Amino acid sequence: MNNITKKIIAIKIFILFFSIFTAIPLTAESASINDHIRQKIESFRTDGYLTVAGVEIASKRVLPSLYEQRSYHAAWTNPERVDDLIQMVGRAEEEGLLPRDYHYNKLVQLHNGNSSDANDIANFDIILTDSLIRYGY
Repeated sequence: MNNITKKIIAIKIFILFFSIFTAIPLTAESASINDHIRQKIESFRTDGYLTVAGVEIASKRVLPSLYEQRSYHAAWTNPERVDDLIQMVGRAEEEGLLPRDYHYNKLVQLHNGNSSDANDIANFDIILTDSLIRYGY
């Protein structure tokens, strides 16, 4: 991977991080989702590992800290940002990376499932965040 490609990837990741982690949604409907996220992150801190919807979460420091800083609010409330990340991960091979290393198949499955269950939405949110952190690492 050349330096220009690395810079482009870094810029994409910065834009995604900035756009999802600056605004905290304050809707009443999100309370149950946020509670599921809180429970999972607290369990992650206690147990030292977290598996969500069959996906092992790798980010043991950054991911929990991000959610704690957001008071456990869901990060991925903008459907365009969700689509941007899934598309970026799907094109990872163009950067010499493997989409499967960033939960691509699970992201597509959960996105297409379009569940309204609070636990499923919390799982999807956490997997999206872990995917972005892995991609940026």
